[in-house]
Amino acid sequence: EAMYRTLVEQIPAVVFMAYLDRGIGEAYVSPRIEEALGFTQAEWLEDPVRWYNRIHPDDQHRWSIEAAETFATGKPLRSAYRVIARDGRVIWFHCEAKMIRQEDGRPWFIHGIGFDISDLKGAEQALEGERNLLSTVLDTVGALVVVLSPAGAILRFNRACEDISGYTFDEVR
Repeated sequence: EAMYRTLVEQIPAVVFMAYLDRGIGEAYVSPRIEEALGFTQAEWLEDPVRWYNRIHPDDQHRWSIEAAETFATGKPLRSAYRVIARDGRVIWFHCEAKMIRQEDGRPWFIHGIGFDISDLKGAEQALEGERNLLSTVLDTVGALVVVLSPAGAILRFNRACEDISGYTFDEVR
């Protein structure tokens, strides 16, 4: 057990496990919870609904549906959602969890791992902003702009092209 715990606690993510047929005192969360969200292991485990309460309000409903599906079907949970840290920071987590059943089919425990993907989400948002800016520029510039793939397929056809040619992007694509 000590070797396993040492291995798990070195993973740069939050590893968790909770028995579904026992009291909450049997749960486990890796020490990375403190680094990620500012709560000690003991604090995190003393409140069985803390995780749900820390999920960003805009993500709680979706997470509830996904978690319910996992409990009802046994299908693994794979989800990205925001969690609010103790200091108010919003952290994006990608969570993978699986429910394990006993031999007779009854739920036994759930275990999983949560990775902080905040940097990835930040990069996605920045890229989306750049994409929106580029689209705005292309659609407002008076010059004809056609973007081609290396094979010569039309990837982009701006509004000026549509106005002058009379064709929509969907038609020329």
